[in-house]
Amino acid sequence: HLILVIITISITGNEAIDGETAYEDVYEVNDTVNFSELMRIHQITFVKNDTLYLILLHAPDKEFDVEKPVFDMILESFKVVKSN
Repeated sequence: HLILVIITISITGNEAIDGETAYEDVYEVNDTVNFSELMRIHQITFVKNDTLYLILLHAPDKEFDVEKPVFDMILESFKVVKSN
């Protein structure tokens, strides 16, 4: 039994991930079945080497701003490596 209510969606713009244009969306989600509080989800989408990548970072809304430097570090250091 999943109840998912999206409260707000804001498109925060573009940034670069591993040299590619990335698109950002931020969702505030009230899902009382899986989480006991309001959650904020930061979604980043980009294409590299003909592959679509989707990165989801989430934290409780009241803690998200505190965690943002960690999220920024993850995004700034993210690299796509070519597999053999």
